[in-house]
Amino acid sequence: MLFLSRWLPVVIFGFVHYAMGDKPNTVLYDGATLVMVKEMVASGHFKEPMIALEKAANDHLSDPNYTVMDKRVASISGDKHDYYSLAIYWWPCTAECNKTLFHDCSHWKMEQTSDGCNKTSGLPWIRHDGYVNPATHGLDETNWGNFNGAYTTLAFYAFFANSDKHAKRANEMFAAWFSDSNTLMHPNLDYAQAIPGICDGRGIGIIGLSDHANFVRVLDAMQLLTFMNLKNAPGDDTFQQWLTTFFNWFVTSKNGKDEHAALNNHGTWYDVMYIGTALHINNITAAQDHCARVVDDRFAVQISENGSLPMEDSRTKSEEYHSMDTEGLLTLATLCNNVHFDLFHATTKKGLGLEKVLQWFYPYANQEKPWPFTQIETFDRTNLIEAFRIAALAYNSSESEAVVTSVQGWESNLINLLRPFSLPQTQSISMSNPKNIIVDLTAPAMLMNLTYGVDHGPFCDSGVNVAEELLSFGASVIRTHDSGVLDWPIVFPHPGLNVSTSDPNNYDFEAADQYFDGIVSNGLDPYFRLGTSWGQLGGGLPPAGVPYNMSALVDVLLHTVMHYNDGWGMSNSSNMTWKGKHTVKYFEIWNEPDSAVHDGRFWNRSSSDFYDLMDATIRAIKAYDNTLVVGTDGVAVATAPASAPYSWGLIAELAKRKTPFDFFSWHAYTDDLDLYRDMGKQVRAHLDDNNLQDVAMHCTEWFPCILCQEQDTAKGAAVVAGTLTLFTEMNVSLATLYPLCSFDEGNRTGGHGWGLFDDQSKPGTATWRKLTYSYQLFGEIAQTTPHKMDAVLNNGSDNETQYTVLAAKNEESSVVKLLISSSESQYNGVNIRIAVGDGGRDLWRYQVVIINATSTMQEIDSGVMSPVSDTNGESSLKLVFDLVAPAVAFVRLWRL
Repeated sequence: MLFLSRWLPVVIFGFVHYAMGDKPNTVLYDGATLVMVKEMVASGHFKEPMIALEKAANDHLSDPNYTVMDKRVASISGDKHDYYSLAIYWWPCTAECNKTLFHDCSHWKMEQTSDGCNKTSGLPWIRHDGYVNPATHGLDETNWGNFNGAYTTLAFYAFFANSDKHAKRANEMFAAWFSDSNTLMHPNLDYAQAIPGICDGRGIGIIGLSDHANFVRVLDAMQLLTFMNLKNAPGDDTFQQWLTTFFNWFVTSKNGKDEHAALNNHGTWYDVMYIGTALHINNITAAQDHCARVVDDRFAVQISENGSLPMEDSRTKSEEYHSMDTEGLLTLATLCNNVHFDLFHATTKKGLGLEKVLQWFYPYANQEKPWPFTQIETFDRTNLIEAFRIAALAYNSSESEAVVTSVQGWESNLINLLRPFSLPQTQSISMSNPKNIIVDLTAPAMLMNLTYGVDHGPFCDSGVNVAEELLSFGASVIRTHDSGVLDWPIVFPHPGLNVSTSDPNNYDFEAADQYFDGIVSNGLDPYFRLGTSWGQLGGGLPPAGVPYNMSALVDVLLHTVMHYNDGWGMSNSSNMTWKGKHTVKYFEIWNEPDSAVHDGRFWNRSSSDFYDLMDATIRAIKAYDNTLVVGTDGVAVATAPASAPYSWGLIAELAKRKTPFDFFSWHAYTDDLDLYRDMGKQVRAHLDDNNLQDVAMHCTEWFPCILCQEQDTAKGAAVVAGTLTLFTEMNVSLATLYPLCSFDEGNRTGGHGWGLFDDQSKPGTATWRKLTYSYQLFGEIAQTTPHKMDAVLNNGSDNETQYTVLAAKNEESSVVKLLISSSESQYNGVNIRIAVGDGGRDLWRYQVVIINATSTMQEIDSGVMSPVSDTNGESSLKLVFDLVAPAVAFVRLWRL
């Protein structure tokens, strides 16, 4: 487990900055953490709180729109749009304690003598603290509670589960309360907690919205929906105007001023609502000024020398109110972190502060001691969770977290999503635990020779052309698999293979040529897969057991090669720019023949039949043009025992027959870098064992995972960066990522598919994903600093297999770049040392950008540095920065 108490304060307290838009603009909860939790929810973590939240959210889907128009009577103003409530602890002066409602009537106190009581009307009402009058129900305090509960539950679930349905319902509720002219609440609380016979409203009534940060929580929930970029999200100008008007009322009205002057929890929650609202309307000065007064206005007044809260301890439900005020004070500290006020450690001149409040409260909260003051009803211990989770995070306090975990049902509480104390991780991480990376700029470097590209492009299925992006990445190769139109049964539409294969009139290249032209006319290189795509069952051959004309199929494949290299079968009127220009260098024969052991999609015959076809086709193409690079066979799972006849068996057979093939191709879909590493090693070993050292390795389909949603996560970005790095280490000579754009066969990935780009979320646009940036960064190294250097991790003793470093430089050694992938790691930082030799006196400019759960290409450090000499006189550049897995870091250095 990764204990956030070690590092969350750094995030919460504002010392780490993120790019605008990388996290929601929440103020009560840390937006960066919420995004990280959202990603982990998508990966299957936080199951208990998500199950509970999902059930609650689904229950609220059918709720009505709660509004101020629902109250059973109009406001005192006569306008139902005005918020109206009655003081909950006040009763007609004639009322007696109802023992059916209250099991303990011993604290029913007559706070006004009967001399002033009208026996007929029951006026004026008088206060019986702690005894809730049922007659106060059904007004706007009830309506607000219903709205707040339903809206925030729907919004939180919509965010964490990425549910448009719940977001839409939440937005409808929000509009009904704040925006719809027929149902909205006027931006004031003039008639809150009225007392019949005494007043039409009072400042104390503000707590109906302010306590437990309910109003600010609604605003944060709104920001989560806005962050999701949904249509009709509520953060619009109309609501901002409403909120600004409400804030002005809050500051200038008599009720607002009265509540501000309150000396107990009412004053605390007023501050929470004031600061939270000020932050949401971007009135930073107001928030700062108010935070600056908290120590004098709240701590000095409310906290006793022993740490108790005497204003609350005299109440009839004192434990509830003590907990409530403690939560309020801690929430204030959380909000003030947004403007860099550390109230968690602030104290008065007498040393009174939040830590003292917690120390006094601990033995009662953890039930070591019985509560010493009046509590007329059983205290609900779930009220402790918010306060003590905030304290656990702020003070790295196991004692506070122990209070949280002592509450029954805490595991499913929403707090674990909004303020997680720990995040699932493979090993514990400490801020003082960096990975040491040593690179020697003066040592020999190896020129990288990886050719890379994608499958099926440069047009997405939606029609979006991403050729320009691919070329900028240096991804020059387009593998033609799954184009469909280039399949042999399409270009030679005679499945029986019973007509002349040398007659151009028996071929139909029209659709294939158009597709092919889309590749070459955009400046990209075709990597031609001969065979069939996913849609052609059995490789286009007759059913298993029915003979087929192998020599005819070989001839069809050969004439396809001739068509695209010499223009065979093309009419004189053809306007294809590549006609007869020897366009294709690479020909890969077939795709995933090991499907024979699965569904037979690409091959429905025996492995020996396949060996014959491969040998004959390779020889035919080489006899036509020996300069072409020809190989086989795009095996799906090379290391699987069931696939062995089409991987190790094929390699051995072609070696035995001395078939002149140039490469062996294989596929891998996984987020485990070990599997890429193992597959590459085994392929290379089998080739070498068969004396095929000159046969290259091509990985012609790979992706961080298959039929999953990791493509837009930090994990996906880390795996892409790590896999490309491994390809350079394993001497894979060519790799094509599959697929180019969103592919969601069977809607198994939630509709947005998996691929380098997302062309489904925004029609007409190919949206970059986090992994797209990793691909771009690798391309930057390959194109600008292609000389790969050794990177020594932890002095050569490092055994982490999900962590990679690609260090490279230009020919002059004046530019250095590092691509660091931390897919899984016990280390949470990076300590880089680059030995520069004779360049010890030169200045270097540097920049560090990262991709993680909350940031995409966010610059975290930049500047100018000079090398530092060690005791041996060796000069090195040194960089240290945080990097918590999963993440990618990219370091650029330029000699000045």
